[in-house]
Amino acid sequence: MTKAFGVLLVLVVLLPSAQAANKRFAKYKRVEAYEIRPGVLMLPSYSGDGKVCEIGLEVLHYSPKVTRMDSELPRKEINQIFNELVSVKERGPKSRTWPAGLTVQVGFASTEIFEYKNVELDIDSRVSPDPGYDEEPVSNLVAEIRWKHRKCQ
Repeated sequence: MTKAFGVLLVLVVLLPSAQAANKRFAKYKRVEAYEIRPGVLMLPSYSGDGKVCEIGLEVLHYSPKVTRMDSELPRKEINQIFNELVSVKERGPKSRTWPAGLTVQVGFASTEIFEYKNVELDIDSRVSPDPGYDEEPVSNLVAEIRWKHRKCQ
């Protein structure tokens, strides 16, 4: 009986403050995010029937414990997360037609496109040309996974 009273008391005290916070931010769009790895956010979007149609991957810049100034998402980690979220069966075979394998660069930004039958993986990067090197160093900033046959709301 004492436990039930304690739980009821906590609900009575905390519920009004939670509702006040919800009202305070009600005018803003709510964003769903998951910390899929320490410091890496997964932001899903959904189709009208509730299926995932797109996933964004990016570095978490702020948390109460740390502020990250670097936005680097290692390619190895992007590939691991992609394999975890989209099975080989779900993505289908790798496409051999355009734009598969295409890298588009404009100024200091580039997008590399990995095309599959059902899914596309795009990796957006910052390109920092350095005249002392033959190749340009790349910093992967964001990855997007899109399901081709699902329309996001």
